[in-house]
Amino acid sequence: MFASLSRFRRLTAVLSVLALMASVLAAAPIAAADDPEPDYTATFSACVGDAAESAGFEDVPANHTNAGDIDCIAYYGITMGTGDGSTYSPSMSVTREQMALFLTRLAKVVGIDVAADPSDAGFTDIGDLGSESQTAINQLADLGITVGTGDGSTYSPAGSVTRGQMALFIARLMDEMDPMAEDSDTVFGYTPEDVGVVNVIDTDNNNNTADEPGEAKSPFTDLDLVTKEAYDAITALWELGVASGISATSYGPAALIIRSAMAEFMAGVLDHSNARPAGVSIQASETWDFGGFSPTIAVSYRDDMFMPMADVSIKTFASGNEVDEGVGSLNEDGGCADPDACAWTDDDSLTDASGNIFEGGSVSDGQTNTYYAWMGDPDADENNFDVDTSPHATVTLSSTTDSVNLKVTTDINRNSQGGNTEDIDGDGSVTLTAQLVDSDGVAVAKAGVEVSLTVMHGTNPLYPGPAPVKTDDDGQVTYTLSGPKSTKGANDSDRTDTVQFRADANGDGTLGAADGTDASNPSEQVTATVVWTDSNPTLGTAVATTTEGGDPLSREAVGSGKGDAPAYALRNSKNEVTIRATVAFYDQYG
Repeated sequence: MFASLSRFRRLTAVLSVLALMASVLAAAPIAAADDPEPDYTATFSACVGDAAESAGFEDVPANHTNAGDIDCIAYYGITMGTGDGSTYSPSMSVTREQMALFLTRLAKVVGIDVAADPSDAGFTDIGDLGSESQTAINQLADLGITVGTGDGSTYSPAGSVTRGQMALFIARLMDEMDPMAEDSDTVFGYTPEDVGVVNVIDTDNNNNTADEPGEAKSPFTDLDLVTKEAYDAITALWELGVASGISATSYGPAALIIRSAMAEFMAGVLDHSNARPAGVSIQASETWDFGGFSPTIAVSYRDDMFMPMADVSIKTFASGNEVDEGVGSLNEDGGCADPDACAWTDDDSLTDASGNIFEGGSVSDGQTNTYYAWMGDPDADENNFDVDTSPHATVTLSSTTDSVNLKVTTDINRNSQGGNTEDIDGDGSVTLTAQLVDSDGVAVAKAGVEVSLTVMHGTNPLYPGPAPVKTDDDGQVTYTLSGPKSTKGANDSDRTDTVQFRADANGDGTLGAADGTDASNPSEQVTATVVWTDSNPTLGTAVATTTEGGDPLSREAVGSGKGDAPAYALRNSKNEVTIRATVAFYDQYG
């Protein structure tokens, strides 16, 4: 599933004078893309299992935008909260002293070698800080993450951190870490140095082929006054899915970073790293899709300090509605129908040097599979799995039955001309709806499928033809077909229009035909036909009769129609009867 990815860095020789100029001149931003999406997002997450549990901060409700990010960095010990630790203060800005503490804690969790006793960086304004803060600031300088303020002799610990400065800090830190990887060719995370240099894992679900690296871009249009280094850092963090903006098109580089946004940045860094929760965790590179798919299953084991544990035996097995009974499936008691399929031994798959096991998973079209990972006890006589008593982690793969075709319907009123005929003196237009359907003709709500259209007005093709459109969240596209103009005179000549809808409904690389449709009903074929006609009006009479105070009262309406009224009614004390009648009238246009 994963493409071979180059891990070599692009080396560029630059004259020192040009480098100096580039560091102080404002970058000329690349034009914002119309609808950019990050292309280098992490395959797996560090914020799963226990790391996804609530940290209990009183001022972070469950529906807070960054609640999951805040819970995650609290789990890994990157934040201790504010006050007595019961709050987080998500809207509070971050000082440079606080940032040093956050960044050094983050660096240790993501596997960066941080000096326990770093050399004194020579900052003259940190002597009054606590020892932990002084050490953290010197550690940042030792790693090259900070160069100080002013002429470099100060750190300005009480100064607030801007969003532009935050991007620089995070980008420099990420380039010091090794992302999660199976080997040098298959990686599951990236660093800013990778953006625009290596191929990335298929992000467009385009037959599992790697996307081209392309040019690093972001949607931000407010970066024209930042330095080139800041511009590159912000753009790279966007592509990595680490940094978001303050709006859809603004990053806000001069705005102060607040603690909730800081949590988002740091949780994104954790995802790209090899950091995972303590104990056994299991994830899949993809957990849901249309049709069958085969993701990579990642099983990880970490000690209580989140350090990876190598050569640990972990048992992985699947149980689901496509697993044959007796081959790994669980019985009613929560144990294995076939104990050999999920019994643990000390020679099962062993974690690698990074504490991980990677293997292939699968699920068929319309099916569900749950993968279990668990560790047994080397001293136990038997190590048979029991879902109620065996500590384990799970990940579930779910497949929705894929679409295979299109079904086309129209809004032609069947009560008028009938079939697929529309009078040109009516609305003058017909809306056709193409719906993705499965092999049984059931609608499939699959968004983003491109549908191409060919339109013929009589024997003449519409030129230029309609541009391809993509299905909405309901799996539909619509097209409004305009009829010929009426001359309002004698009968105009009839015209037959056809609209052909074509789509690669199931993603197999071919455009769909009308397989599985009802050929007897033109409105349900991939090619829809509309017959425009010009018929003379017809008149009819409909009479609705009611009773008012015992006297009959009739009303006459022009047109053809039908009405429904009760067969009898009771009179009230005033000898009156009230009858409500519903009448539907149709003219020749429906």
